[in-house]
Amino acid sequence: MRRTKLNLAKDERGNVAFISALALIPIISVVGLTIDFRITDNHKAMAQSVIDGAVLAGGRHLMNGKTREAAIAETNEYLADLIGLDAGGLHCQVQSVTSPPTEFSVYAQAQCSQDTTISAALGRESVNFAVRAKARFRTTQSGCVLAVGPSAGYGISAWGSSSINANNCALISNVTNANSVQVGGSGQITAACVYAAGGIQGSAITTTDCSEPVPYDDPVVDPYSNLTVPSVASLPCTTISTVSGRNKMTPGRYCGRIDLNRPTDLAPGTYYIDGQNANRGGINTSGGSVTLQGTDVTLIFMNNAKLDNTNTGLIDIKAPTTGDYKGIAVMADPATTTAGTTWKINGNANTKIQGVVYAPNVKLEYTGGANNSDGCTQIVAGAVEFIGNSKVYSNCGGAGTKEFGPNKPLYLEM
Repeated sequence: MRRTKLNLAKDERGNVAFISALALIPIISVVGLTIDFRITDNHKAMAQSVIDGAVLAGGRHLMNGKTREAAIAETNEYLADLIGLDAGGLHCQVQSVTSPPTEFSVYAQAQCSQDTTISAALGRESVNFAVRAKARFRTTQSGCVLAVGPSAGYGISAWGSSSINANNCALISNVTNANSVQVGGSGQITAACVYAAGGIQGSAITTTDCSEPVPYDDPVVDPYSNLTVPSVASLPCTTISTVSGRNKMTPGRYCGRIDLNRPTDLAPGTYYIDGQNANRGGINTSGGSVTLQGTDVTLIFMNNAKLDNTNTGLIDIKAPTTGDYKGIAVMADPATTTAGTTWKINGNANTKIQGVVYAPNVKLEYTGGANNSDGCTQIVAGAVEFIGNSKVYSNCGGAGTKEFGPNKPLYLEM
């Protein structure tokens, strides 16, 4: 009887030890998960800090007037630090880096995994998580003229008796020399504000929305720098028809020199003006009876085609508000237009262009905009010289154009 009681006591002590060991398993699991969670949380914060810094670096690149492609490359360069962390069991791979053309921002996302320690013994070898960040900035004021440089020794110029009225929008020059904006003779500028990445010469500048012109400011992003032009070499060269004394043009490719000496109607669509690198390729107007007019029209000049409207010809075109070239009225293909090429849209003060004239490699001589107070005209060119009296209006809601202007501070949106 005594031996039976001793055996029973031994069995009870064994049972207690076994039960205690079983009870330790969830406790150890909880402790292990807590430790692994703390490590993962710390390393996630470290990865988030790296990706935040990367998009801010890319965003600063964008704010400084670099292209979206350059901003993405800058972001990826910083993200190399994230990929190279691989410390303490942290492993990350970049999933995407983008800079959408609809806003001034840089977005990045990465997928990471953190090796576990104690949890690995319980079958959970890693913890996966994602980090993402978006750096963004907005503009402080709507711009209507942007000289991106360096097509001339200046950005924006008003000489002689020229008078420029842009009192509901800003004139901006990214040219960094002392003559970034220059006003001389009896020329004068009235604008919401005038900004220059370099100096501003001349005192005949009136600003309606800022206290005075702003020299040596930060450059502004070219909002149209992502535009590309397809190859049209396989398209036939289209001819112009004449009906009842008027030229009729339909969308397509037009080659060499195009002389317009009568009113010309443009059907809606995209026109590729292929200069074929000839000395005088492009569109030339002559005579006061010439009008070049159309709605939902984009004129794309390529292979050094020029636009020469110097003989009182009238241009009256409106860009499409949808499609690949929405908001683009006239464009000089940056890839096939030699830097410093001169264009002249100065033949008639009643010229109206609804949309943007985008010619980043071109030195543009411009006159126009009269009686167009409800219109939307943007000029983005290498350099802009105003000849005679000009009015530029920026009532661009619904016109399909893109906003540009001086930048507000860069911030993280998420």
